[in-house]
Amino acid sequence: YTSLESHMIWGCNYDALLRWGLTGADASKVTGTGNAAHDLSSVYETGKNTIVGKDDRINNVYDLEGNGYELTAEAYTTNHRSRRGGYYKSSINPSNRYNHVPTYPDTTYCSRVALYIK
Repeated sequence: YTSLESHMIWGCNYDALLRWGLTGADASKVTGTGNAAHDLSSVYETGKNTIVGKDDRINNVYDLEGNGYELTAEAYTTNHRSRRGGYYKSSINPSNRYNHVPTYPDTTYCSRVALYIK
């Protein structure tokens, strides 16, 4: 489709997503922890709330706190990219930013796609 454009999410896209998250009823989840709906033992299918009483959605966007670290195209240093949020064995809020070597393979990382409708 010529009316669509996509790319790996940049840090500024992730920041815009979190700012939008601050406008809704789930604002406390943007900087809070303990909302991940996973049992800290394995990766789950994204978009699933697996623990009763836990809801990891922020304005209906799933898994920002916990299924996998989210890699972005944002530079952290010359040799590192920014990773955001936590993964299934941690409870790190979505606004967390940390470094990652992009050539280091690891199953705890994932990424989101930014999609634009022209």
